[in-house]
Amino acid sequence: MKSKYSLPQDGGLIIEGTPKDIIHRYEKIHTKVYENEYEGVQYVADNIVRAIRNYNEAHCSNGVYDETRPFVLGLTTGRTPLGLYSEL
Repeated sequence: MKSKYSLPQDGGLIIEGTPKDIIHRYEKIHTKVYENEYEGVQYVADNIVRAIRNYNEAHCSNGVYDETRPFVLGLTTGRTPLGLYSEL
Protein backbone atom coordinates (compact mmCIF):
# COMPACT_ATOMS: atom_id res chain seq x y z
CA MET A 1 0.00 0.00 0.00
CA LYS A 2 1.50 3.31 -1.03
CA SER A 3 0.64 6.28 1.16
CA LYS A 4 1.12 9.88 0.21
CA TYR A 5 2.18 10.53 3.83
CA SER A 6 5.61 9.05 4.34
CA LEU A 7 8.93 9.53 6.05
CA PRO A 8 12.03 10.51 4.13
CA GLN A 9 14.91 8.04 4.24
CA ASP A 10 16.87 10.22 6.67
CA GLY A 11 13.89 10.34 9.08
CA GLY A 12 11.46 13.10 10.03
CA LEU A 13 7.95 13.82 8.83
CA ILE A 14 7.43 15.56 5.51
CA ILE A 15 5.32 18.50 6.65
CA GLU A 16 5.23 20.50 3.43
CA GLY A 17 1.97 19.70 1.65
CA THR A 18 0.60 17.61 4.51
CA PRO A 19 -2.77 18.82 5.87
CA LYS A 20 -2.41 20.25 9.40
CA ASP A 21 -5.13 17.99 10.80
CA ILE A 22 -3.05 14.94 9.87
CA ILE A 23 -0.08 16.23 11.87
CA HIS A 24 -1.94 17.67 14.86
CA ARG A 25 -5.08 15.59 15.35
CA TYR A 26 -3.44 12.61 17.03
CA GLU A 27 -2.15 12.34 20.54
CA LYS A 28 1.61 12.61 20.79
CA ILE A 29 2.88 9.26 22.04
CA HIS A 30 6.21 9.14 23.85
CA THR A 31 8.49 6.98 21.75
CA LYS A 32 11.92 5.53 22.40
CA VAL A 33 14.20 4.32 19.62
CA TYR A 34 16.79 1.68 20.48
CA GLU A 35 20.03 0.81 18.78
CA ASN A 36 18.82 -2.75 18.18
CA GLU A 37 15.90 -5.08 18.82
CA TYR A 38 17.49 -6.67 21.88
CA GLU A 39 17.68 -3.35 23.77
CA GLY A 40 14.01 -2.67 23.04
CA VAL A 41 13.02 -6.18 24.09
CA GLN A 42 14.97 -5.79 27.36
CA TYR A 43 13.19 -2.51 28.12
CA VAL A 44 9.70 -3.93 27.51
CA ALA A 45 10.43 -7.22 29.35
CA ASP A 46 11.79 -5.32 32.37
CA ASN A 47 8.63 -3.19 32.49
CA ILE A 48 6.36 -6.24 32.31
CA VAL A 49 8.28 -8.05 35.05
CA ARG A 50 8.23 -4.91 37.23
CA ALA A 51 4.45 -4.54 36.72
CA ILE A 52 3.85 -8.18 37.71
CA ARG A 53 6.03 -7.87 40.81
CA ASN A 54 4.35 -4.61 41.86
CA TYR A 55 0.94 -6.19 41.37
CA ASN A 56 1.88 -9.25 43.39
CA GLU A 57 3.29 -7.12 46.20
CA ALA A 58 0.19 -4.95 46.33
CA HIS A 59 -2.46 -7.65 45.89
CA CYS A 60 -1.06 -10.96 47.06
CA SER A 61 1.19 -10.39 50.03
CA ASN A 62 -0.63 -7.98 52.32
CA GLY A 63 -3.72 -10.04 53.17
CA VAL A 64 -6.09 -7.15 52.46
CA TYR A 65 -7.81 -8.96 49.62
CA ASP A 66 -9.86 -12.10 50.36
CA GLU A 67 -9.37 -13.54 46.92
CA THR A 68 -6.09 -13.46 45.02
CA ARG A 69 -6.62 -12.38 41.43
CA PRO A 70 -3.94 -13.17 38.90
CA PHE A 71 -2.13 -10.46 36.99
CA VAL A 72 -3.70 -10.22 33.53
CA LEU A 73 -1.49 -9.30 30.60
CA GLY A 74 -2.78 -9.06 27.04
CA LEU A 75 -0.12 -9.72 24.43
CA THR A 76 -0.17 -9.61 20.67
CA THR A 77 0.34 -12.60 18.39
CA GLY A 78 2.45 -13.09 15.32
CA ARG A 79 6.16 -12.91 14.67
CA THR A 80 6.82 -9.35 15.85
CA PRO A 81 6.83 -10.06 19.62
CA LEU A 82 8.79 -13.34 19.49
CA GLY A 83 11.92 -11.73 20.96
CA LEU A 84 9.89 -10.41 23.87
CA TYR A 85 8.27 -13.76 24.50
CA SER A 86 11.68 -15.45 24.51
CA GLU A 87 13.02 -12.91 26.98
CA LEU A 88 10.04 -13.29 29.29
